[in-house]
Amino acid sequence: MTVTQIVVLGVVALAALAAAELIARALLHRSGYYVWRRYYRRFMPVDPVVSPHLASHADFAVNSDGERAPQCPSRPDLFRILVAGGSAVECADLGQASTWSARMQARLNRSDALRRLGAGYVHVGNVGKSGLDARAVREVIQRTPPRALGAIVLMIGAGNLVRWLENAAPPDATFDPLPLTRIFDESPTQQFGFTLSTLALAELRRRALARWLQPLDARVRAAQWRVRARRMRHDAQRFITEIPDATRFLDIFEAEAEAAVVAALARADRVLIAQHPRFQKPEYTEAERALFWMGGIGNAYRGDVVTTYFSTEVLMALLDRVDERLRAVAHRHGVRFVETQSQLPMSAESFIDCFHLTTNGAEVVGRVISDALLEP
Repeated sequence: MTVTQIVVLGVVALAALAAAELIARALLHRSGYYVWRRYYRRFMPVDPVVSPHLASHADFAVNSDGERAPQCPSRPDLFRILVAGGSAVECADLGQASTWSARMQARLNRSDALRRLGAGYVHVGNVGKSGLDARAVREVIQRTPPRALGAIVLMIGAGNLVRWLENAAPPDATFDPLPLTRIFDESPTQQFGFTLSTLALAELRRRALARWLQPLDARVRAAQWRVRARRMRHDAQRFITEIPDATRFLDIFEAEAEAAVVAALARADRVLIAQHPRFQKPEYTEAERALFWMGGIGNAYRGDVVTTYFSTEVLMALLDRVDERLRAVAHRHGVRFVETQSQLPMSAESFIDCFHLTTNGAEVVGRVISDALLEP
């Protein structure tokens, strides 16, 4: 083969690769929005230091709709539910069957519950994701693929509050919206580059492997960040014990929560707002306070060095005000606000930290929300 022929072949190969890349980008920019990468699988050993009330591991499985849930069957008697929110909905520390959304599905598929719903099968799709605020949840509801939904359950508020406190609780409370690529693991807005790993062809390969081979993402040191975060709060240089001026924050949050409810009402026959659970009691033991890590100025989860924290009492008082705004939104739109706090034992048997549930806590929340859905 001559040099000229080699050069020609090289040019043809590059042209073919460029054409394939352009086609791949066009295809991906026409794809849908999915909160989680479809068919994603994860296995995470759970260190007992996180909580003695958790299983030894947490499996995580995503279906073809980008939900943390089993595959949704196609049947005419299906009653489909979507639950959306932040980390308390995601339940990353719990195994697939132990999340409160999975416990809901198990309870609602009992024969008596199915009769009351007039359904033959209930599917509960979990699109909760850590860090999502009310505005991001509205995006999830509006952009996820069209589905015939019997109900949507929203658990919102804590994500907005934590983000505000992380930024030192500014009185104007103005934040840029989360980018769509942060909200959705798969979306038409995904950007591509010119290195091998950032090509659209590489993304197509990843999606094909996820679908057909379903590789397992093993997280072996997942507890270490929480140990570090708890230690930072314990060793904090300063605790803020005065409640900051939250007027503007609460006004903005209420407007964003209302927009999420309106979006949900456009997609589902019924909408419920579930009260965000929190470990709230008049007095805490030292062992209980040692579980807490949130409420800092900065984000310990992302690896920030945090030295100043709002006290747990301030955090809980602000969440009570968030609940007041959510009740007002629920009343205006005729949707149910589901109380979860009164049903949860306020102890480490229910909570990993301030906001996140143990297996026992998730069982209670799943039962409470299921019972609310079954009420006329």
